[in-house]
Amino acid sequence: MRGKNRDQLAPQNIDAEALPVQNQETFSIQKIINVFGADIHRDTLAKAERLGQVPQPQWKQTGSLKARRWTVDQLPAIGERFGFLPKLDGSQVICVFSMKGGVLKTTLSFNIARLAALHNLKVCVVGLDTQGDITKALSPEQENEDTDLATVATTARAESGLFDVLRGNVNVFDVLCDTDLPTLKFIRETPGLAKVDMELVSRPHREWWLKKNVIDPLKTRFDLVVLDCAPSWSTLISNALVAADLLVSPMETKISHFRNLDDFMAFLGDFERMMEIQPIKKVFVPTKYQSGRKLSSEIRSWYVQNIKGCTAGVIREAMVGEEAMSACKSLPEHAPTSSAASEMRDLMLDIFRALPTQTKTAAEVAA
Repeated sequence: MRGKNRDQLAPQNIDAEALPVQNQETFSIQKIINVFGADIHRDTLAKAERLGQVPQPQWKQTGSLKARRWTVDQLPAIGERFGFLPKLDGSQVICVFSMKGGVLKTTLSFNIARLAALHNLKVCVVGLDTQGDITKALSPEQENEDTDLATVATTARAESGLFDVLRGNVNVFDVLCDTDLPTLKFIRETPGLAKVDMELVSRPHREWWLKKNVIDPLKTRFDLVVLDCAPSWSTLISNALVAADLLVSPMETKISHFRNLDDFMAFLGDFERMMEIQPIKKVFVPTKYQSGRKLSSEIRSWYVQNIKGCTAGVIREAMVGEEAMSACKSLPEHAPTSSAASEMRDLMLDIFRALPTQTKTAAEVAA
C-alpha cells in the first residue's frame, strides 16, 4: 500500500466523473483538466486544493463515494493557475468585426470573452449589434418563454444601455450586467442602441465618443474589453475601430467572402488614413471551415498564405459549435474533449499572441 496517494486509498475522496449532481452544473477534477486542456495529473489539482491554492470544492456523496465538485464561479481561480492563456500586460480592447453577416462573429466574440474570464481575467463585453445575439448568449434568462408579456415589457423599459450613457442619464458602470462568472460582465444591447448612431452623427469628434466615455473608463477596471460589432458600417462601428487595440475579423472560408476580401481590406486602410490613426493591429480567423470540401480547404490555405495576421486556428462549421452557443457556454466548456474545443483553445492562443502578455517567471512555471 506504500506510495499510494491518500485520495486513492480513501473511498470517501474518490473523484467520480459520472456521479449525478443536483440543481447546478459542477465540475470534477477530470472535467476541469479537460476544459482547460491542462497537461497535469489529477493529483496535481487535488494537491492544490488541499494546499489552499485553488478554491475549496463541494463534496458530493453517492453511496460510499464522495467526490470533489467545483461550481462554475470557482473555475476562474483554477484557470488562472492551470489554464492555457497568459495574463495580459495592461488592459486591452478587442474589436470583433466583419462587414459580412453569418460568419460566426458573435461565436468568436463570446468564446474570446468567456475563455479569458475563465482564466481569471476581468472581462467586459460591449454589444454593438442591434440584433442582440451576444446579449442573449450572456444573459440566457432573457429568453425564458414562460415569462408573461407584461413582465417582458416592464423589464425592457427598465433596462439601460449605451444610449442612456450617451444621454448622460447614467455612467458606464451603472449599465454593467452580471453573468454566471464573477470575472465576466457585459453591457446589453437595448433598442436604444439604434439611436446612438443617429445622435453621434451631429456631435463633434463623433468617432471618439465610445473610447472617451465607455472604453477608457472600462479599462480602469477590466483586463479585457470585447466589442461585438454589427456586420455593417456605421458611426458606432467607427467608434469601435478607433478604440480597439486589436481587430479580430472572421473570414468565412466560402467564395462569397473570398471575393469581397480585397474591398474589405481597402476599406480598413482608407478608414485608418481618414482618421489619421496608426494602423490597427489585425488578426483574421478562418470560419465555417469544412475540411471535407475542397474549395473550403483551398480558400483557408490561401488565407493563411496570403493574409497577414491570419491564424492557423479555425472555427469549423459544426453542430457542436451551435450547441455550445445555445447552452451559453464556450466550446471547451460544452464539449471539452472534442476536436472543436481543441481548435478553439489553439485559436485563443493565436489571438493572445497578438496582444501584449506577461511572461511567467521560473517560480510561477515550477508552481
